[in-house]
Amino acid sequence: MFRQMKTKFIIIFTILIFYLNNRCFGQWNLIYQDTTYSHMEMQFLNPDTGFIVGINMTNGTGGSIFKTNDGGNSWNILNTSAGNFTVKFPTTNVGYTGGHDGSVLKTVDMGNTWNDMPSWCCNDYSNSYFFNNDTGFVVWWGGEIVKTINGSNSWAMDTSIGGSSPFPGLGSIQFMTDSIGIIAAGQNGTFARTANGGTTWSVSSIDSNMYVNSIYMKNVNEGFAIGYFGKISRTFDGGNTWTTPISISPQNLHNMAFFTDSIGYIVGGFSSFSSFNPYGKGIIWQTIDAGDTWTVADSSYDDILLSITAVDNNIGYIAGAKGRILKISNASFTSINTIVSQSVFTIFPNPASSEIKMNLIETNTGTFYLFNTLGRLLINTEISGQQNLNIQNIASGIYSFRLICKDGSVVTGKIIIQH
Repeated sequence: MFRQMKTKFIIIFTILIFYLNNRCFGQWNLIYQDTTYSHMEMQFLNPDTGFIVGINMTNGTGGSIFKTNDGGNSWNILNTSAGNFTVKFPTTNVGYTGGHDGSVLKTVDMGNTWNDMPSWCCNDYSNSYFFNNDTGFVVWWGGEIVKTINGSNSWAMDTSIGGSSPFPGLGSIQFMTDSIGIIAAGQNGTFARTANGGTTWSVSSIDSNMYVNSIYMKNVNEGFAIGYFGKISRTFDGGNTWTTPISISPQNLHNMAFFTDSIGYIVGGFSSFSSFNPYGKGIIWQTIDAGDTWTVADSSYDDILLSITAVDNNIGYIAGAKGRILKISNASFTSINTIVSQSVFTIFPNPASSEIKMNLIETNTGTFYLFNTLGRLLINTEISGQQNLNIQNIASGIYSFRLICKDGSVVTGKIIIQH
């Protein structure tokens, strides 16, 4: 009986991996656009009240602070003398913004008024974090950490972690607990960790060939690093080790957020300021399997998307260049219908012992990725037509695969290896 049940399970499982998912996701909608502005970062205090800061493009050096009290239906706009690259509210009433040439603005009345604070000249910054109303960090684009302990009345150099983060102000600061934090510092895969609330920082590199735009930790152990040219790496031990970066796109990945443990989004593209692509491109990527695979949700925007935030499991916002603000109200919604994908791609036998046979229709080519259960990349190979893959050196187990075709289509599934 047990053998019959096991055989039946394998047959069903084998059939399922030959199916390609047609997924219906929550929808991102454009709720506001004014090309006078370029939005850099945002923070929402609740689903209705939030702030988006950025640059006033009319002169290229001025800044902007957008505030909504009704979930993005309307916005109050304050123009500032300097560009704002980051915004943080440690409490409901007290918040900080700034960035260009070291400018710092502070509010104590939930953003109704903002006051210039003592700052420095002329180091730009785009990363900030505040533990409370008085104590916080910013990281200059050159990798220097500056700290205040008196509510921005004064700032002092703390330490230098290296790296490099030029415009539009790459990098990120995140604290998972009051003690444990992590900073993404751009060039050469540089990042820094602290286990004592920022008293000391340990500097390391994810990969010297990766430019790290942002690190997003789902918890103290599991996280993602994303960067230039679609590169993404994962950690499952709090940043002690990272998977070899893989590329999910030729475009840059800039920021990410998870709405549930399984459903997350990445935003990015190419800025119209970029020397790589002066015409600009904005893209949204999505995952429904906790980051094992990513697909393009929307690539219709003509300039980069820079910031994303998940307010709760369903409501989120995206902002970026050319003044775009997007909103989603049903992010955790996912319905899955399946259609047989054998006409596009087949992989057999399943289970397999020594060799996998793959067949991709002749009119298409793509890249095949094989991951273990920890998300570690084991195989990365180009495929066109029929191809055999030797798996004798891969341990028995259940593995995930992803095929990214040159035409943009993506096939995902699982395969059993039994020796």
